[in-house]
Amino acid sequence: MEANSGAIIADTFKRDKRGKAYGFLGMSWTVGAMVGIVLGGIMTTFVGWRFIFYINLPIGMIGLILGLIYLKDNNVVKESLDIPGMLLLGTALSLISYGLVDFTGIGLSTTNLTLIIIGVILIPVFFLWETRSPAPIIHVSTFKHGVLRSSILAAFLQSMGYLSVAFLMTLYLQGVRGLDPFNAAMLLLPGYILSSVLAPFMGGMADKYGARVIATIGIALMCVTVLVYMTLGATTPLYMVVFGSLFAGFGSAMFWPANNSAVMAYASTDRHGSTSGLLRTMSNIGTLGSYVLSITAASAFVSRATAFSVFLGTSNILGGLPSSFLTGLDAALAVSLVILIVAGLFSLTRGKEDRSASSWAAGVPLAQAGIKKK
Repeated sequence: MEANSGAIIADTFKRDKRGKAYGFLGMSWTVGAMVGIVLGGIMTTFVGWRFIFYINLPIGMIGLILGLIYLKDNNVVKESLDIPGMLLLGTALSLISYGLVDFTGIGLSTTNLTLIIIGVILIPVFFLWETRSPAPIIHVSTFKHGVLRSSILAAFLQSMGYLSVAFLMTLYLQGVRGLDPFNAAMLLLPGYILSSVLAPFMGGMADKYGARVIATIGIALMCVTVLVYMTLGATTPLYMVVFGSLFAGFGSAMFWPANNSAVMAYASTDRHGSTSGLLRTMSNIGTLGSYVLSITAASAFVSRATAFSVFLGTSNILGGLPSSFLTGLDAALAVSLVILIVAGLFSLTRGKEDRSASSWAAGVPLAQAGIKKK
């Protein structure tokens, strides 16, 4: 669903109009997340946590019906599955993730260190296979174009640096400050509201002025959010959480529509699906890495008992965490900040964009396609 939504927009809208379209898509994600946080908090607090899964049934059925009625196929290209590539990538990510999470539980050992090393070694093996696969998961040639390469890497690193921050704040609000899920969710809500309102507008700005500056400012605002959250203590006024969430909402509204439109603007027409899929693959790998790195970093700076209490639920989390967990929280946020800075550098150096129709041939810049202007 995530991969094909980007391709559908690229097939439907012109290159100089996609930013606004991605802004509305971002708004739908944000509104969905916003409703999910509030509704999830209400159900978890007053009904029972199992109902957060049951509610997916009617929503999924409505989405299925609407999709069958309104979504149409075009630009269909015959593709096959890269099974060896899937196995290599899946195995590598699984070994690295399990090794790091095992470190959280028992500390550094020969077993988890070996798993991590094997997983890391499999990453270049995967990319080597992709250069030879007849139907690769990741078209390595995609990374030859500067704007496309930097935009995808910025999305990857932004996901790795930022996606676990809301998770960490939930742990802080419930575990350290003792708030119930509903009230914790309400403190994070303002950022989602701001993002949903601004996303279409910021997407339109990216269409007009290009993605580089707008997306980079968005990442900078996310860095400010992390810095604000690093000031939180056991007695810090809770309005600081709201303050940080507003920076996050502004940053998300600026980064996602602009960056997504930059990626799809430089994707050839016959690769809208695969390029959108690549973007989501890299973002999802970044999200996985974000949670794993956050858990690992936080666990490395707290006692084993605290780590178990936080991440394995061995005690009642509401108000049950010692203030010493703040040391681990700060460590995880520091890791996120460093990664976001690197993401910002990729975004800033992506190069100047040209989305005008005269500069393109079948979705590829004329110079790249080897076609001369008349």
